[in-house]
Amino acid sequence: MKNTKVFLISIFSILVFLLLILPSFTNSVLYAEIGISSKYIEVVMDNSSGRFYMRTLIGDPENPNDDKKILLFDKMPPTTYPTLFVDNEGFTVGTDDGYFENQPSISKNKLVWTWRPKKYNKIKLMQVIEIVTNIFTLRDDIARITFLVVNEDNKEHEVNVKLLLDTVLGEGDSAPFFVPPYNKVDKETVFYENNMPYLWYSFDNLDKPKVKTMGILSMIEDVSTPSMVVFAAWRKLDKAKWEYTPEVGASLSEGLFGTKDTAVAIYFKKAKITPQEISVYSTMYGLYGDTIKKIENVFLSLSVPEIVKNFPVTVSLSLENRSSVNLKDIKVTLSIDTNYFTSSNYTIVLSNLLNNDSTSFSWNIYPVVNQVPNGDYTVKVSLEALALSTNIHGDVSKKFTVKLINEESNSSLKDLKELGIKQSNISTNFQQFTTNTINITNAIIITNTINITNEYSTQYFKNDIERINSIIEQLNEELDRLISTYYLATSPEERRKVKDKIDLIKKQIEVEKAKLEALKSEK
Repeated sequence: MKNTKVFLISIFSILVFLLLILPSFTNSVLYAEIGISSKYIEVVMDNSSGRFYMRTLIGDPENPNDDKKILLFDKMPPTTYPTLFVDNEGFTVGTDDGYFENQPSISKNKLVWTWRPKKYNKIKLMQVIEIVTNIFTLRDDIARITFLVVNEDNKEHEVNVKLLLDTVLGEGDSAPFFVPPYNKVDKETVFYENNMPYLWYSFDNLDKPKVKTMGILSMIEDVSTPSMVVFAAWRKLDKAKWEYTPEVGASLSEGLFGTKDTAVAIYFKKAKITPQEISVYSTMYGLYGDTIKKIENVFLSLSVPEIVKNFPVTVSLSLENRSSVNLKDIKVTLSIDTNYFTSSNYTIVLSNLLNNDSTSFSWNIYPVVNQVPNGDYTVKVSLEALALSTNIHGDVSKKFTVKLINEESNSSLKDLKELGIKQSNISTNFQQFTTNTINITNAIIITNTINITNEYSTQYFKNDIERINSIIEQLNEELDRLISTYYLATSPEERRKVKDKIDLIKKQIEVEKAKLEALKSEK
């Protein structure tokens, strides 16, 4: 009997031991990680599912607070992944919807894999992730994520890709998105192709930021403008394999305790690809580059690409009020150290900003000559505001370098042979897809910011008819957008604010037309 007890105790001990080590053993087998890195960031992929996450290493060298911070949620298996769309059906990578033809691996410091849906096994999806130089920082701190959909069938198919990014925005995932020119996004929001922003960014605070992230959506080479981008809670986007109906204005929180669960879903454009044709889609995500300056208890963050290769160029300003009182009569003014550029609005005003709150402003600058000389230029934004009886004023500036190019090949299409594609048999339609655009959305955020002012002088445009025509065109575009917004407004107060802006823009258009007529009559 004694020996039997000893035997039973031994068996029990072995079982307990196995139960203790089994989870870690299982994880090591199921979730083997591979990764690529620079000095600044690292992209890590689960070898079995092909999904990935991202984190900083040293991050921004000038910010000691952002070392080893998560940029995309690092749960295993990762929660950032693509879905392939073929002929009105969605197939999620890393599930039983399909299989890997080539397992996730590292090739020339790129994370690559090839995957096929079971139902359409003549269609293959290839993903390539590489760390590239960020035009906002001139450091290798941003990842380019590229998808190639190859049609090896003998008939045409309609294809598309959705990428779900499980973003981590500061401590507790609590920071908002900023989307120029639409200000702060802290509720579910959707943008369509016709009003697609150039980029989006996020930070937890400007005093001692722990992380500043950015996604680039359009207007630079090797980035495909999406047909739709949704900012929403991850669980909602994850549940919808493909089709998702945005609930504009819904919370970014999920669950009983209202935990923030931010995510970005990027829907690329549908494309009909014939046999032996490919479609290429690409986007970027990484660190945000800016210049931060403190004025009293107000923080300014100014961002513009370090390298400019095409126009327009977006200048973004974030303003954070860290004082104990509200800011009133806020006025921000853009200036450029040359007459080679213009903007439809130089001064923007905001009536009020609560303490411990933040907002953003943006400008698009355009060339006014046929060929802007390559070289260095400086943008400056001046701030004027009132905190109780105290006048706050100051400015922040940032340099950028123009390096215009006539034509540049898309590097995402280079070395396709390395990925198993016979270039001679494949034609590409990169960034040339057709789509059914939606002309009116309710993604416009109504603010009390007036975007157009009468601060132009006739003398300034006296010898530049092209510049005035460009401004009139921009004003008309803004007018069309606001008219759509007016009809989508849900309250009389919102309509009143939009109507005020519409009236102001109409007056500005008349002013510019009068200048144009005066110049023509002089000639």
